[in-house]
Amino acid sequence: MSGDGRVKLTSTGPTSARRGIRFWLIILAVCMFVFLSALEFSAVATALPTITHDLNGGKFVWIASAYGLASTVFLPASGGMADIWSCKPFMLLWLGMFGLESTLCSEAQNMNWLIAARIQGVGGGGILSVSSIIILDLVPLRERATYNGLIGMTWGVAAAIGPIIGGALAQHSAWRWLFYLNLPITGVATLLIAAFLRVWTPGGLFSEKLSRMDWIGNVLIIGSSSLIVISLTWGRVKFSWSSA
Repeated sequence: MSGDGRVKLTSTGPTSARRGIRFWLIILAVCMFVFLSALEFSAVATALPTITHDLNGGKFVWIASAYGLASTVFLPASGGMADIWSCKPFMLLWLGMFGLESTLCSEAQNMNWLIAARIQGVGGGGILSVSSIIILDLVPLRERATYNGLIGMTWGVAAAIGPIIGGALAQHSAWRWLFYLNLPITGVATLLIAAFLRVWTPGGLFSEKLSRMDWIGNVLIIGSSSLIVISLTWGRVKFSWSSA
């Protein structure tokens, strides 16, 4: 506090500095994560009729809903774990999960297989959550709006071109490439994060960190979100709205 009684605010975040190649490679990796996650929402939705026809299934709505549900319900937990333990190992974990589940989606032989593999949304949601934490760790407060805008623009571009890509691949019965395309991009982004990301790791015992997680809140979010999505998905499709 100064002599005239005014409080001086100080930044506890990262300070401005000359940005080197390591910083920009990490930002590139973050943009790649966000691009992939947004593309999964928009491109796959466009190809649903073709996917349903090829797999002889009728539960096409769950292809999109399963990914969205897995992504949404796990956002708070993934962000909390990355904040308590460190974002780098969890980012690598979510990237690995996203790549593995993308491989399973690309090789799906029936509708149930594909719907189960769309748990890749856990990896996609974790990627989005931890990406925000990485920006907070690397960028000072007064510059975050610029980089958040860059992330938002990346999402917007992916959401805009996703239907075009999905439609083009579906037209040639090549919808599996919607998932194959994830693999090289995920691989490059994983290498960039593993090689260049250097972030602070919080101290403390493992048991102490476990106790800091809001387990009850996360369970409630998962349960309530699941009920809402299931109700909206089955409403007027499997059950009438008046059947409750």
